Amino acid sequence: MLLSVFRGLVSASPSPLRRASLRHAASVVATLWVVAAAWPAHAQQRSAPLPAGVQRIADVPYGPDPAQRMDVYVPAGTTAGASALRAPVIFMVHGGGWRIGDKAMGRVVQEKVNRWVPKGFILISANYRMLPAAPVSTQARDVQAALVAAQQRASTWGGDSGRFILMGHSAGAHLVALLNARAPQAQREGAVPWLGAVALDSAVMNVPAAMRARHPRLMTMRLAATPPIGPRCPRSTSGRWARPRCRWCAPPSAQTSPAPRPKPWPATCAARAAAPKCCPRP
Repeated sequence: MLLSVFRGLVSASPSPLRRASLRHAASVVATLWVVAAAWPAHAQQRSAPLPAGVQRIADVPYGPDPAQRMDVYVPAGTTAGASALRAPVIFMVHGGGWRIGDKAMGRVVQEKVNRWVPKGFILISANYRMLPAAPVSTQARDVQAALVAAQQRASTWGGDSGRFILMGHSAGAHLVALLNARAPQAQREGAVPWLGAVALDSAVMNVPAAMRARHPRLMTMRLAATPPIGPRCPRSTSGRWARPRCRWCAPPSAQTSPAPRPKPWPATCAARAAAPKCCPRP
């Protein structure tokens, strides 16, 4: 809401200097909003008590890194053979601007636990590696790895691997949306089809459109230099992808001076030996 108000003021202002000042103020407000939304919950982590009848299985690993851990919340007394009917599972990914946050965030996790676990759901809350050590593409791969591991172990907690619901908050909603958008690839890499995905207060959905428009500096720092996940090819006149195995090639300066959106670079990325070939013109 505040960002919309600032954009309205920027549009209405006749002075270029005033418009520039208001744009800067809007960027600061947006950055503070994202951090403020995550920080109170970050400060509350591990402080909220569990409701009666709920058991937490803490720090289940899904990878070698200490950040690759997840907490599992199950109805107390649930075992693999307790019921022939397996429980549905909510797979939760926390937010925090891709840089902070924790799987035990009070406001994000505890409210879901309080509501859904007593109703017979299992809730899994996953951590993942974050900036600056891990770019957003690595975070998305961590979320997928956590999902695959959780589905493989779901029966040991009384859960149904085929009844998962993906859920993410803020930056976590963006990561869940990325995973949901590439569901066929995730399933080829071991994931079981899930029932759906829920994005709560998503930080961003359409990244190319968001980066082309005016956006907070926070998003430039987090997303502009992120390599794409999967192929990105220009469309031919028939509306189909020109070639399935090529990618967008960013100019050599993209890592130091991020562009609003990577453009197809002519021929090959000769200046970057490790870069893949660019898509030919249709």
